[in-house]
Amino acid sequence: MAEDLRICVTGLSRAGKTAFITALADALRHAQRAPQNFPAWPAVAQGRWRGAKVRPPGGALSALEAFPFEANRRALTAVPPAWPHGTEAVRALTLECAFVPEPGLLGDAWRWTNRHLGRRIGDDTAQITITLVDYPGEWALDLPLREMDFAAWSETTLARIAQEPRAAIAGPFLDALAALDPFAPHDERLARRAQRAYLALLERCRDELRLSFLQPGLFLRPEKIGGREALLANDAFLFTPLPLPPGATARDAPKGSTWRSFTDRFDAYRRDQVEAFFTSLAGPCACTSRPNLWRRCRRASAGMIRTSPPWWTGWRRASRGRACSG
Repeated sequence: MAEDLRICVTGLSRAGKTAFITALADALRHAQRAPQNFPAWPAVAQGRWRGAKVRPPGGALSALEAFPFEANRRALTAVPPAWPHGTEAVRALTLECAFVPEPGLLGDAWRWTNRHLGRRIGDDTAQITITLVDYPGEWALDLPLREMDFAAWSETTLARIAQEPRAAIAGPFLDALAALDPFAPHDERLARRAQRAYLALLERCRDELRLSFLQPGLFLRPEKIGGREALLANDAFLFTPLPLPPGATARDAPKGSTWRSFTDRFDAYRRDQVEAFFTSLAGPCACTSRPNLWRRCRRASAGMIRTSPPWWTGWRRASRGRACSG
């Protein structure tokens, strides 16, 4: 029986992650005072909820930035209300929740566990720790890269670019790509020109076309590596999708070619950014195997592309159409 829960909350920019986490934490803190607002939650409806306290993240997550709960709560409850700042890095918020377990075998198990772990905080009262982890949803869109090599990613990405609406604005990138021979010796100047054109294309797809499935996700949310200019200056991120010459395969690419250079950097990106980040979200959690983690994250990222959270409707109405930066 788990006493420490970790819940990762993600979504694309402006989906409302920050507002949702703030509202959820505030609701858990005050649920005891308004049980009528939680008729489907037995612990509250039956008067067994004892409240929740906000704490900074601890243990394996102590190195993460603390979620600014109080600042966000003040912004949302101000007159007039204001949207809090959006998610730019991995942040965490921990809630220590107290409740009275249900009568019976389950409740006896809770009481025995808390007694032997020193977590008994009152007569028949148990405690559970819930940590909410918040991170930019654009990073989750990189999950499919884990199962693709550079050739497969290039093929699928260029196929999308060739279709509308991307094709209408892809001219500058395609021009830069045409000047870059994938099998020729790596040319730093031409490679950087293509990289800048590809980044500009991704940004226009997001800002003008409102498209969501854009990779690599870190290219659009590079705050954790120092921002856009730091991304462009770092050789580790110097890659774009490339076409294979007619009749050629990836194995035909000579050493020292642009294809080989971009392939090496793409593989390093998958290893050092994608896999390392999502593995770190699981942390020291014995109940979450890595294959299960990947499947859950893939389902979450697919859902982000297709839908927006339904609970957001009420916040939109309350804000009179103002966009959220969460």
